[in-house]
Amino acid sequence: MLRPLAVIAVAILAGCSAGKAVDIPSGAPSIRGTITNSTPATTGDRLGSILVEEVPTDQSGSEKSSVRVTRDTRILVRDSTGLRRGTFADLHTGLTAEAWFTGPVMESYPTQATASVVLVMGSGG
Repeated sequence: MLRPLAVIAVAILAGCSAGKAVDIPSGAPSIRGTITNSTPATTGDRLGSILVEEVPTDQSGSEKSSVRVTRDTRILVRDSTGLRRGTFADLHTGLTAEAWFTGPVMESYPTQATASVVLVMGSGG
């Protein structure tokens, strides 16, 4: 039988970790493809940007997005150890990525948008 203090401690720990959950959005990503460019930023709340291309060899016709990554963007990495939080440094060219957009999307080619979540498969370290 658990003691009342142990139950309270478990509840507190569960509440603390709930805000740090590593989860993927339930809806389809706004774009899925290969990161073909990764450019870090040095100012403001912007960490940088990545270019995600559905078919990198296509000059036109397939999805391509210039994705802004900000301090509010959740970066997730799925590798052989499972799913973990990542950093902008994990967004290497050549890796497969999915991005979920937030806010306005500029309908240019490539589209331009800010990501709420970026999921990268593998590690390019």
